[in-house]
Amino acid sequence: MKNINGKHWALLIGCMLIQAIPYGLAQNVPPLYIAPLTNVYHFDLSKVSLMFTFGAVFAAVVSPVAGKFFGKKPTKILCLLGLAISIVGMIVQATANQVELFWVANMLIQAGCIIFSGLAVPYLIGSWFEGPSRPTAMGIAFSGGSIGNFVLQPIFTGLFAKAIKSDQIVNCQHIFWLIAIAFAVLGALIILIFIKDNKADKTPNQNYSEQMEEVANDISEKGCGFAKTKTMAAYWIMGVAMAIIGLNIAAQSAQYNAFFTNINLSEFMGNDALYNAVGSVFAIGCLIGNVLGGILFGKLGVFKSVMIGFTFQFLSALVMFVLSVIDLGTTSHFIIILLPFAWALLYGLSVFTYTSGPSVIIQTLFGMKDFGETVGIFNIFFAVGFALGAFVFSKFVNFGWNIAWLTVLIYVIVGYGCMLMSIKKVEHLHLAEQE
Repeated sequence: MKNINGKHWALLIGCMLIQAIPYGLAQNVPPLYIAPLTNVYHFDLSKVSLMFTFGAVFAAVVSPVAGKFFGKKPTKILCLLGLAISIVGMIVQATANQVELFWVANMLIQAGCIIFSGLAVPYLIGSWFEGPSRPTAMGIAFSGGSIGNFVLQPIFTGLFAKAIKSDQIVNCQHIFWLIAIAFAVLGALIILIFIKDNKADKTPNQNYSEQMEEVANDISEKGCGFAKTKTMAAYWIMGVAMAIIGLNIAAQSAQYNAFFTNINLSEFMGNDALYNAVGSVFAIGCLIGNVLGGILFGKLGVFKSVMIGFTFQFLSALVMFVLSVIDLGTTSHFIIILLPFAWALLYGLSVFTYTSGPSVIIQTLFGMKDFGETVGIFNIFFAVGFALGAFVFSKFVNFGWNIAWLTVLIYVIVGYGCMLMSIKKVEHLHLAEQE
């Protein structure tokens, strides 16, 4: 990355740490709550699952509202505000004894998370980095989530396993308090130390409002703005495409373990350690995928990079479809071992399409002007698709796993088909360079 100095690297490290720790605690750890909430709190699984649906939808609603303030208010303050909202949610979570309170808790946690992570990180990377360095930096920043996952998942998996064994709600609450305290202390330190608006200190005699206005003129005013963007059919088609892609992401991200368990994959693989390694390969694939995606966006541009992401996800969904139709009892042992690892690697490598991808697409096609609002509306579509994905997939499972995975293949083809056609239509207009 060219023209990068120490301040750029400090900001990038800060964004990585946000993704690794506060984002990881707010987004990557909660799926581990399912086991204690169903086995210790004795909540119904379907009601527990609604926690994630409500959280995703509420965050999507908050996103465009909060997005309007980026470039107008100090990003550090906005990040601290998002952190505070999530902390309130975590306190509710640590004291809750009814499933409805966990719904409220996750709504607050995800609303805060979309501010300090989903909006702030792309905005900061977009304002500090330019040209091919921008998507590369975006990929590196989002890889922090995968790095954090390596550390957080085994720690909290072990803690919750002990809490479940004890069958005591108070032990689960102790873990929730640990998460809340770690989130608050480490999150605040990261934001206070690393997060800073670009060039905000270049004129010491100006007040902050004047500084932010000058920064906006330098950076955020490039682009066509949301007023023009919202009149373009291609923007809304891309949004619908993200919703369809969200249906696919929810199915592959949330249902793979249930599918593998249903077909007794570990038994056919013949080795529990080998079966457990599938998850590790997926995690490694995600880490590589985030960095790779940034490099691809920087070197190849949006259209070709999204095409590569489409290829990865189509092949990963195809692997799942093949696993659903073959007879594992008569299939070569080598093939049985190969297919789940192929899925884990392919799907992991595609992670950039829904982590850094939406922000890079919006910044590259429409520019930084009104970025927060533009990407905020865009995020709603994906959030709705993702929130509905697991539910829709489960309905198709009633007709057979092969039918369910076939629908996922259709989502991939239709979603990415619409996305690629819209990108092609907008790309040549060079809207991001308008002033």
